[in-house]
Amino acid sequence: MGRIRVKYLNVYHDLTGKKEEFIDFEESLTLGELVERVTESSHPKFRDSILDEVKRLKPHVWILVNRAHVNDFERVLKDGDVVVFSFPPMGG
Repeated sequence: MGRIRVKYLNVYHDLTGKKEEFIDFEESLTLGELVERVTESSHPKFRDSILDEVKRLKPHVWILVNRAHVNDFERVLKDGDVVVFSFPPMGG
C-alpha cells in the first residue's frame, strides 16, 4: 500500500477547497490515474480548469512530482511522492 501527498497551490486551492490531501493506493498508481482520481472527487471547476475536453492537461497547468515538472501521465508514482498542482513560474 502507498500514499501520495497532493498539494493545491494558487487558484487550485480555491477550486478544491483544500490546500492538500493524501491519496492512498493499493498497487501502482500513474500520474494520469491520480489526476483522474482527484478530478472525480473534487469540484467540477477544478477538473475543467486543468483538463481540456479530451482529458489532456491544459498548457497553463504545471504538475510537479517531488519538485520536478512532469507531464507524462504514464509516470508511475511511488509511496511518499509529493504531487503539486500549480501554474508555471512567471517573471518579469
